[in-house]
Amino acid sequence: MSVREVQEGLLEGKHVYGGTFVALLKALKKMKGMDAINTLMKDLKRYGYTAPLRIEDYKLKKKYELSDYLLFFDRCAELFGRNTTDEMSREGAKKEGIWGWFVKLAGTPELVMKNAGRYWKEFYDFGEMRGEMVDNHTARLYLRDGCFTEVLCSAHTAYFAGVMESIGKKNVRVVHEKCTLRGDEMGVWKITWD
Repeated sequence: MSVREVQEGLLEGKHVYGGTFVALLKALKKMKGMDAINTLMKDLKRYGYTAPLRIEDYKLKKKYELSDYLLFFDRCAELFGRNTTDEMSREGAKKEGIWGWFVKLAGTPELVMKNAGRYWKEFYDFGEMRGEMVDNHTARLYLRDGCFTEVLCSAHTAYFAGVMESIGKKNVRVVHEKCTLRGDEMGVWKITWD
């Protein structure tokens, strides 16, 4: 059963902005090369992917179906492995991601957490995120209505690590403490660093 079939109804009216796809594709290209992009896009087309099949055809602020985003992650994990998908997300945050750019402007974990909800809205037109500082080396992110598949939750975990690394934090560890896929009310990530 496809991601679209499993998530039918939950995904309707939910979108991801093109900048998110561009960041991920650029990271994948840097990691695996253009052949990997071509392989992925051919595979996605077979599964009914409706978003663009070339990086340059994405519009950064245009909305694309959330179902395409989930299919993108699902097929990428199947073709290249979950570790590649996670690393692509982590690198997308550090080098190519729009959120990474905002985070670098913020410069501190306190400002990243304060603005987490605003940063989330730059990528997605659904869900609500908020962040909080627990202490000088610990923060938490809370996400309501944003955990749809295990692959995506894993990618978000890696992405959040990349965000903190992008502002110079070392030995970043992220634990996905709570998840709606496990029956929790919302997704919660605990982020620690040295």
